[in-house]
Formats: sequence, C-alpha cells, structure tokens
Amino acid sequence: MGMRKEAKIISKLAFYRRKMNLSQQQLADKLNLTRRQIQYYELYSKTIPLELALKFSVFFKIKPENLLNE
Repeated sequence: MGMRKEAKIISKLAFYRRKMNLSQQQLADKLNLTRRQIQYYELYSKTIPLELALKFSVFFKIKPENLLNE
C-alpha cells in the first residue's frame, strides 16, 4: 500500500468521526479504545490492523473498502 492511500485512510477516520460530531475521546469510549489510540491512528499511524479497520467500518456503518477508496 502506497503512502497516499495510507494518508487517505487516516484522514478518512477523522472525517467519519467528525461527521458524527464525536470527539476522539467519545469515539474511543464507544469502541473500547483509548483516546491516544484514536489520535495515533488519525495522525501518526501508517497502517491500521484489519480487525480495527473492520471495527471502525461497523461503527461508522460504512463498507470497509470505503476506508480504502480514493
């Protein structure tokens, strides 16, 4: 996976979170994660474990591939 697609995944996580009017802490609480994990995946991580990507897609009610599509 190229750097562009990875950057898009990260920015899409923040996009969907903001679309639901959730803070990082609120999303973390709902998904049983820490705010730091949410922050890490939105800002710093280049990859996201498949299991977590699926968890995000179920929560956001989107197809997992929507996190990958450009």
